[in-house]
Amino acid sequence: MAIRSFLSCLAEGRVFEEDCIAELAARGWQLIHRPLGNFKAYDFSMAFNGNEYKFECKCDNASCKTNRVAIEFSCRGKHSGIRATEADFWIIKVCKQAYIIKASIIMECISKQEYVSIKSTKNTRLFMFDASFFIQKAVLFKDYK
Repeated sequence: MAIRSFLSCLAEGRVFEEDCIAELAARGWQLIHRPLGNFKAYDFSMAFNGNEYKFECKCDNASCKTNRVAIEFSCRGKHSGIRATEADFWIIKVCKQAYIIKASIIMECISKQEYVSIKSTKNTRLFMFDASFFIQKAVLFKDYK
C-alpha cells in the first residue's frame, strides 16, 4: 500500500473514531481515555453506568464491492488487530452501516473457523468474514445511508 493511501486510511479511521465517540456520547456514554499514536491496543475507552469499556473502530471500504470484511490478525509477522487488541468492543463500518460487536465474539468465531478465508498481503494477514456475519452476530450501531 502506498504511503499516501496508508495515511489516507489512517485519517479516515480517525474521523470514524470521532463519529463513534460522538454517537456513544449522545447515548449517555462518557469518554475516559484516548491513547495517542496510530498503532495502539484500542482506540478509546468510555464509561457507562459506572463501567469502563474499550473500543476499536474499523472501516472496511472494500466490503461494498467484495461483500467480505477483513479482520487483521498479523502484521510483519507479529500479532496485530484482533490478536493484539485490548478492546472489549469493535465497531466496524461495513459499507454504509456500522456494527458493534464484542471482541470476544469475533475471537470465538475465529476459533470455530467461521471466517470465509485467510488473506495475505505483503505485510498483513487477515481473516475474511462474509458481510452477513455482522448482520447475524453484531448489533447495528449506525446507518450511514
